[in-house]
Formats: sequence, structure tokens, C-alpha cells
Amino acid sequence: MAHGIAQGILLSGKVCPGNVMVSAPSLKNLGKFKECGVRTTHCNTEVVQVSRVLFLAVKPRIIPSVLQEVSAVVTPQHIIVSVAAGVTVATLERVSGRHTGVHYPNNSTKLGTL
Repeated sequence: MAHGIAQGILLSGKVCPGNVMVSAPSLKNLGKFKECGVRTTHCNTEVVQVSRVLFLAVKPRIIPSVLQEVSAVVTPQHIIVSVAAGVTVATLERVSGRHTGVHYPNNSTKLGTL
């Protein structure tokens, strides 16, 4: 799902690949993103520190550990977009310890326009 979101953002032409950064624990997952020309890392906090809009495209059971990891660097200026099924806004805010803009897309994952 994360790759589809990234492709949609890039295909819109409104964001250049150099302005997109993704993180994943394995090189295998990052390979598809590197082919698109986006910046990659294994460090979630690095992504948060250089971004304003954060897409959480992980399995619902992973959300708490990711949010706990990045909570110290998430600010009220960040917008969090979660595509994790069944994870509520209350859970995202409670686990992250922040009240920030949280959005749930209800569209197909390969977005053509933003």
C-alpha cells in the first residue's frame, strides 16, 4: 500500500521524488522506492525530522511501536495520514502522545490527484 501511495503522489506531478522519503526495516522493501527515485532510510525518526506530512502505511499491529519510536520528534505541525485498518484517531494520538492532524484516506491506494 505504501508503494501505491508514493506512486500516486509522484504521478500527480506536484511532488518531486527528491522531496519524498520512506523508511522500512528491510532493503527488499526499500528497493521499489529507490527505483522511483525517492530517498530511503531504515530510520523512522529521520523521516519525521525531514517531513511535514507522514503516511503510516504499516500493519495495524506495528502502529504502536512506530508511534512510540517517533513520538519524541512528532510536532503539532506534522500531519499524520494513517492507512492502518482499525486503528482509531484516539489510538494514534494516545500512543504518539501528540494531538496532531490525523487523516484516514478512503480511496484506492494509487491516488492520481491530491
